[in-house]
Amino acid sequence: MVDVIAESEGISITSVNFKAMLGRGFIRNAPDMLAKPQTFMNLSAKMNGVGIAEWKDIPLELLLRIVILVDDRTAIVASGVCSGWRDAICFDLTQLCLSWCRKNMNNLVLSLAPKFTKLQTLILHQEYPQLEDDAVETISRYCRDMQDLDFSKILEAIKVILHHACNASQPPF
Repeated sequence: MVDVIAESEGISITSVNFKAMLGRGFIRNAPDMLAKPQTFMNLSAKMNGVGIAEWKDIPLELLLRIVILVDDRTAIVASGVCSGWRDAICFDLTQLCLSWCRKNMNNLVLSLAPKFTKLQTLILHQEYPQLEDDAVETISRYCRDMQDLDFSKILEAIKVILHHACNASQPPF
């Protein structure tokens, strides 16, 4: 999932530090860093000889309580940690907002819709049109419980584009 977010934001993950691959770039015009762990376990989880054997050993109830507290981008990244987390998060998450995605939202939707099949609300505000028909078809195919698919800002973007296109084609008076 880190790769999907990196691609959608145009961030190149190239350096290695602290047993993670790092990428620096800008998300929403703010400097940001993405980290792709290269281990399946946080070494700090070991304490006094007792620790969590693997990430998947974290109780799923605790995981879901944590996921509720974080933003949607973090929930997507957490769903990629292991299959147990993916299954729990994808099965339990009913609302998702992808408005933070500024580039390649179509690819992100194509990647996520088959996994997040229990979605009831999906918010896809866009500053400019990014979604293609295949993404909307994928949502309808996999997200059978969908009740609210919010494209509200895309209509504003289309109006602005059409307004500029119409004004550019009118002869000056």
